Amino acid sequence: VETSGTGAWGLVASDSGAITATRVDIKTTGPATGGVFAATGGSVVATGAMNIDSAGVAAGSGGCGGGSAVCVVGNGSTVTGGNIASASTIQSTGNAVRFENGANQTVNLTNANLTTSGATSDLLSVTAATGTSALTLKNSTATAGAGGLLLNVASGSTFAFNNDATVLTGDIKASADSTVNMTLANVSKLTGKIDPVNLTIDGTSRWDVTGNSLLNNLS
Repeated sequence: VETSGTGAWGLVASDSGAITATRVDIKTTGPATGGVFAATGGSVVATGAMNIDSAGVAAGSGGCGGGSAVCVVGNGSTVTGGNIASASTIQSTGNAVRFENGANQTVNLTNANLTTSGATSDLLSVTAATGTSALTLKNSTATAGAGGLLLNVASGSTFAFNNDATVLTGDIKASADSTVNMTLANVSKLTGKIDPVNLTIDGTSRWDVTGNSLLNNLS
């Protein structure tokens, strides 16, 4: 799927609608565009690779329309993509993954490489996501841009960030009114600063601290 022009998303599932595909390849350009958009209980599932290249907006633009590759909005919206056998590439000029204004939102990505080319864009962005909202990365890599955060959680969010055999590079920040529960498991690695989260690391994983950090809990 290749789109261009204002508001030209690659795939949209809304109002409890569902899209299932064996493979997803999306390239988008233009303002207020993005790759995969799930809203108000919508669900998008790629059983194979999920490749998204979302471009054409100013770096650092906010919200789902700011060039997000994957965006979930509203209660119960979900996106699932990738498998161990099929590598995925998710890149954007905005956020690679964005959670926005809703409860119990989930994104699950396997064997994915997440990057942003936006000079000030946060790779992973969460605003007012509550309940059981969670991002799970398995056998993946996520690398922040030079001027943005790996993960930015704000506006009273309650959020889980689960990593299984995943390599993370970049800094993590949560607002004072937000709660982040983060796990590193099965040889996962984080290189960066944290301010602050609840962090659980198993015996096979590691956190390489690159600067002053604040944790609420460490186990």
